Amino acid sequence: MITIYLPTQKQEYINCDVMEKKSFSYKGGGVYYYHETGGNKSILLLHGYSFNSLVWDKMGLIQTLKDMNYNVFALDVPGFPKSINHFNLSDNDFAEFLNYFIKNVIGNAPVLMGSSASGYLALKFAESYSNRLRSVVVVAPVRLNSVELSRITIKILGMWGGNDNISDPKEGERLLKECRNAQVIILENAGHACYLDRPIEFNEAISNFLSDS
Repeated sequence: MITIYLPTQKQEYINCDVMEKKSFSYKGGGVYYYHETGGNKSILLLHGYSFNSLVWDKMGLIQTLKDMNYNVFALDVPGFPKSINHFNLSDNDFAEFLNYFIKNVIGNAPVLMGSSASGYLALKFAESYSNRLRSVVVVAPVRLNSVELSRITIKILGMWGGNDNISDPKEGERLLKECRNAQVIILENAGHACYLDRPIEFNEAISNFLSDS
């Protein structure tokens, strides 16, 4: 089922400044991430290619997750232009790196959320490591045809902006067809970074999904 979210009110950005910058060691090097302490459930946020982790704070998602008592981890994706982590990893190496992060830093099965290029990375990780995750949220993922969606056994939420000209919203139909337990939401009057165009509805959709997960 595809759910359409229409604009309901004026969109505003919120800057909460709640995340603490932290680091851990991986293969002899330091890796930075942001953390907001919450309850027993965890979520790991991966930003899009043109952003860094602070975007989730800017549009109010961190506060939404904090209000839901989530233990929030936001990772600056290595190699992305605005990331504070300047080393590069192949897709396979990133999956190994993410597995290490979840096992040794988070310590329990989180919800994994990725946007655009990191949406692809999140799905590729879930292909092989569904047992490491609680569920997956992907926002306008690219390279969807490179993912064996049928191998992902956990619950998935796919979100697109109705005006996205980078990741076709019609890909949501493929997600529903090939995944065992998928939901799709389209935010009308929003582009590729739909969370910036429609932050209120985006955060509401995330909250509803997590409440049912």
